Amino acid sequence: MTRDEIVRESGGGMFAVIPAVVMRDTALPMSARMLYGLLTWKSNGEARCWPTNRTLAEELGLPVIVHDREAHRDCLEVVKSHPKVSGVYHCYSGSLEDAKTLVKLGWMLSFTGVVTYKNARKSLEVIDWLPMDRIMIETDSPYLTPEPFRGKRNDSGKVYRVAETIAQVKHIAPEEAAEIALENGLRFFRIG
Repeated sequence: MTRDEIVRESGGGMFAVIPAVVMRDTALPMSARMLYGLLTWKSNGEARCWPTNRTLAEELGLPVIVHDREAHRDCLEVVKSHPKVSGVYHCYSGSLEDAKTLVKLGWMLSFTGVVTYKNARKSLEVIDWLPMDRIMIETDSPYLTPEPFRGKRNDSGKVYRVAETIAQVKHIAPEEAAEIALENGLRFFRIG
Protein backbone atom coordinates (compact mmCIF):
# COMPACT_ATOMS: atom_id res chain seq x y z
CA MET A 1 0.00 0.00 0.00
CA THR A 2 1.39 3.42 -0.90
CA ARG A 3 1.54 6.41 1.43
CA ASP A 4 -1.23 8.13 -0.57
CA GLU A 5 -3.45 5.04 -0.34
CA ILE A 6 -2.91 4.84 3.42
CA VAL A 7 -3.68 8.54 3.92
CA ARG A 8 -6.82 8.16 1.78
CA GLU A 9 -7.86 5.06 3.75
CA SER A 10 -7.36 6.91 7.03
CA GLY A 11 -9.83 9.56 5.93
CA GLY A 12 -7.16 12.12 5.10
CA GLY A 13 -5.40 11.64 8.42
CA MET A 14 -1.92 12.99 8.88
CA PHE A 15 1.02 10.61 8.68
CA ALA A 16 2.17 10.29 12.27
CA VAL A 17 4.15 7.11 12.81
CA ILE A 18 5.96 4.60 10.79
CA PRO A 19 6.38 1.45 13.04
CA ALA A 20 5.80 -2.36 11.02
CA VAL A 21 5.64 -4.92 7.89
CA VAL A 22 8.88 -6.83 7.72
CA MET A 23 11.16 -5.62 4.95
CA ARG A 24 11.54 -8.45 2.50
CA ASP A 25 14.78 -7.35 0.85
CA THR A 26 16.63 -10.65 0.68
CA ALA A 27 19.94 -8.84 0.22
CA LEU A 28 19.69 -7.77 3.86
CA PRO A 29 20.72 -10.20 6.60
CA MET A 30 17.77 -11.10 8.85
CA SER A 31 19.36 -9.13 11.69
CA ALA A 32 19.23 -5.96 9.58
CA ARG A 33 15.60 -6.24 8.56
CA MET A 34 13.24 -3.71 10.06
CA LEU A 35 9.68 -3.64 11.09
CA TYR A 36 7.84 -0.97 9.21
CA GLY A 37 4.22 0.09 9.44
CA LEU A 38 1.95 2.97 10.17
CA LEU A 39 -0.09 4.89 12.67
CA THR A 40 -2.27 7.67 11.39
CA TRP A 41 -3.58 10.58 13.36
CA LYS A 42 -6.78 12.30 12.39
CA SER A 43 -7.53 15.94 13.01
CA ASN A 44 -10.27 14.91 15.45
CA GLY A 45 -7.58 13.35 17.66
CA GLU A 46 -8.54 9.77 16.87
CA ALA A 47 -5.46 7.58 16.49
CA ARG A 48 -5.66 4.45 14.37
CA CYS A 49 -3.01 1.83 14.48
CA TRP A 50 -2.79 -1.62 13.04
CA PRO A 51 -2.39 -3.58 16.30
CA THR A 52 -0.56 -6.45 14.64
CA ASN A 53 2.35 -4.12 13.83
CA ARG A 54 3.21 -3.47 17.46
CA THR A 55 2.70 -7.10 18.44
CA LEU A 56 4.77 -8.28 15.49
CA ALA A 57 7.63 -5.98 16.53
CA GLU A 58 7.61 -7.55 19.98
CA GLU A 59 7.37 -11.11 18.67
CA LEU A 60 10.20 -10.73 16.16
CA GLY A 61 12.38 -8.52 18.33
CA LEU A 62 12.81 -6.06 15.49
CA PRO A 63 13.27 -2.31 15.93
CA VAL A 64 10.73 0.13 14.52
CA ILE A 65 10.95 3.53 12.91
CA VAL A 66 8.54 6.19 14.15
CA HIS A 67 7.71 9.29 12.16
CA ASP A 68 5.86 11.54 14.57
CA ARG A 69 4.46 14.46 12.63
CA GLU A 70 2.36 16.83 14.69
CA ALA A 71 1.12 13.96 16.87
CA HIS A 72 3.66 13.93 19.72
CA ARG A 73 1.27 12.90 22.52
CA ASP A 74 -0.43 10.15 20.51
CA CYS A 75 2.84 8.68 19.27
CA LEU A 76 4.44 8.75 22.71
CA GLU A 77 1.43 6.98 24.21
CA VAL A 78 1.69 4.21 21.59
CA VAL A 79 5.41 3.82 22.32
CA LYS A 80 4.87 3.78 26.08
CA SER A 81 2.15 1.13 25.72
CA HIS A 82 4.73 -1.24 24.18
CA PRO A 83 7.80 -1.08 26.43
CA LYS A 84 9.37 -4.18 24.84
CA VAL A 85 9.49 -2.46 21.44
CA SER A 86 12.30 -0.03 20.71
CA GLY A 87 13.46 1.84 17.68
CA VAL A 88 14.29 5.27 16.37
CA TYR A 89 12.23 8.42 16.06
CA HIS A 90 12.94 9.49 12.47
CA CYS A 91 13.09 13.28 11.87
CA TYR A 92 12.79 13.93 15.60
CA SER A 93 10.90 17.15 16.29
CA GLY A 94 9.58 16.58 19.79
CA SER A 95 10.37 18.27 23.07
CA LEU A 96 13.26 17.72 25.46
CA GLU A 97 10.80 16.21 27.93
CA ASP A 98 9.62 13.65 25.35
CA ALA A 99 13.23 12.93 24.35
CA LYS A 100 14.06 12.10 27.97
CA THR A 101 11.10 9.70 28.13
CA LEU A 102 12.11 8.02 24.88
CA VAL A 103 15.73 7.58 25.96
CA LYS A 104 14.55 5.98 29.23
CA LEU A 105 12.54 3.55 27.10
CA GLY A 106 15.63 2.68 25.04
CA TRP A 107 14.86 4.67 21.90
CA MET A 108 17.21 6.55 19.58
CA LEU A 109 16.50 9.92 17.96
CA SER A 110 17.45 10.80 14.40
CA PHE A 111 18.00 14.32 13.09
CA THR A 112 17.85 15.90 9.64
CA GLY A 113 18.85 19.18 8.02
CA VAL A 114 16.24 20.89 10.19
CA VAL A 115 18.90 21.20 12.92
CA THR A 116 20.75 23.70 10.70
CA TYR A 117 17.76 26.07 10.40
CA LYS A 118 17.65 29.37 12.29
CA ASN A 119 14.50 28.31 14.17
CA ALA A 120 15.92 24.94 15.31
CA ARG A 121 16.20 25.97 18.96
CA LYS A 122 14.12 23.03 20.26
CA SER A 123 16.10 20.42 18.29
CA LEU A 124 19.41 21.91 19.39
CA GLU A 125 18.27 21.81 23.03
CA VAL A 126 17.46 18.11 22.64
CA ILE A 127 20.81 17.41 20.96
CA ASP A 128 22.66 19.26 23.72
CA TRP A 129 21.10 16.97 26.33
CA LEU A 130 20.98 13.73 24.30
CA PRO A 131 23.76 11.19 24.89
CA MET A 132 25.80 10.67 21.71
CA ASP A 133 25.05 6.94 21.70
CA ARG A 134 21.37 7.77 21.06
CA ILE A 135 21.89 10.09 18.06
CA MET A 136 21.39 9.14 14.45
CA ILE A 137 21.74 11.39 11.39
CA GLU A 138 19.65 11.19 8.23
CA THR A 139 18.75 13.06 5.07
CA ASP A 140 14.99 12.47 4.78
CA SER A 141 15.79 12.89 1.09
CA PRO A 142 14.59 14.67 -0.96
CA TYR A 143 13.23 16.90 1.84
CA LEU A 144 14.59 18.81 4.84
CA THR A 145 17.75 19.97 3.10
CA PRO A 146 20.27 21.57 5.47
CA GLU A 147 21.46 25.16 5.23
CA PRO A 148 23.00 26.59 3.08
CA PHE A 149 21.32 24.28 0.54
CA ARG A 150 17.76 24.76 1.81
CA GLY A 151 15.27 24.94 -1.04
CA LYS A 152 17.24 22.47 -3.15
CA ARG A 153 16.72 18.72 -3.41
CA ASN A 154 18.33 16.92 -0.46
CA ASP A 155 20.66 13.96 -0.84
CA SER A 156 23.20 12.09 1.27
CA GLY A 157 26.00 14.37 0.06
CA LYS A 158 24.59 17.12 2.28
CA VAL A 159 24.20 15.13 5.51
CA TYR A 160 27.64 16.28 6.66
CA ARG A 161 25.98 19.62 7.56
CA VAL A 162 23.83 17.80 10.12
CA ALA A 163 26.95 16.17 11.60
CA GLU A 164 28.69 19.56 11.72
CA THR A 165 25.78 21.13 13.59
CA ILE A 166 25.60 18.27 16.09
CA ALA A 167 29.37 18.48 16.56
CA GLN A 168 29.15 22.20 17.25
CA VAL A 169 26.46 21.67 19.90
CA LYS A 170 28.37 18.76 21.48
CA HIS A 171 31.78 20.51 21.30
CA ILE A 172 33.37 17.68 19.35
CA ALA A 173 34.91 17.36 15.89
CA PRO A 174 32.45 16.85 12.99
CA GLU A 175 34.31 13.65 12.08
CA GLU A 176 33.71 12.31 15.58
CA ALA A 177 29.99 13.14 15.40
CA ALA A 178 29.75 11.42 12.01
CA GLU A 179 31.66 8.35 13.23
CA ILE A 180 29.50 7.97 16.34
CA ALA A 181 26.32 8.38 14.29
CA LEU A 182 27.58 5.69 11.89
CA GLU A 183 28.34 3.33 14.78
CA ASN A 184 24.88 4.02 16.22
CA GLY A 185 23.25 3.23 12.87
CA LEU A 186 25.19 -0.01 12.50
CA ARG A 187 24.21 -1.04 16.03
CA PHE A 188 20.57 -0.05 15.52
CA PHE A 189 20.24 -1.95 12.23
CA ARG A 190 22.28 -4.83 13.70
CA ILE A 191 24.84 -4.72 10.91
CA GLY A 192 28.36 -5.98 11.49
